[in-house]
Amino acid sequence: MRRALGLVERFAPTDIPILLVGETGRGKDLLAQEIHRLSGREGEFVDVNCGALPRDLVEGELFGHRRGAFTGATRDRRGLVTAADRGTLFLDEVVSLPPDGQAKLLRVLETHEVRRLGESHKERVDIRVVAAAQEGVLAQMKKGAFRRDLYQRLAGIVIELPPLRTRDNDVVEIAAHLLADTGHVLGESAPAVLRSHSWGGKIGRAHV
Repeated sequence: MRRALGLVERFAPTDIPILLVGETGRGKDLLAQEIHRLSGREGEFVDVNCGALPRDLVEGELFGHRRGAFTGATRDRRGLVTAADRGTLFLDEVVSLPPDGQAKLLRVLETHEVRRLGESHKERVDIRVVAAAQEGVLAQMKKGAFRRDLYQRLAGIVIELPPLRTRDNDVVEIAAHLLADTGHVLGESAPAVLRSHSWGGKIGRAHV
């Protein structure tokens, strides 16, 4: 984890895209938020769970649409990509994007322009992309389920996060870091308890 945090501190202030790779629930979202915090970018941190996007609405959700662009489009909608202008776009479970969505996302990353569904003109966007994927992303590329050229665009820097069960000392550091946000510290017996736990679940913010 120290290596991962070192890479975050080094590359967060740049515009280089970062791909976080690891099992589900290993704190990739928290690391993405830390990258945004350290980036100094003025815009918002926009969190997109690509796996939860309805497949028939992916383009409208990501890139926006005009009223009447399709059945059910009763008003103009600003896309999530545009909402991240001058900020950070976090694409969680990015491999879940369908082929059409992958192709259009690649085009946006190449041109820095977004065209909403139903519009003819494009809008310029300044976004920093942080993406997250599970460890099988390379296998998904080999199967043709994920575009290699999109992977290359997203993987400017790849940060791998091994499971917590293999990172006894890291667990203590992570817990101390999360507690610090609440103004609390670990008790004397806490490190031993944390190291003895199997850690099959997710990392989350501490509530005390």
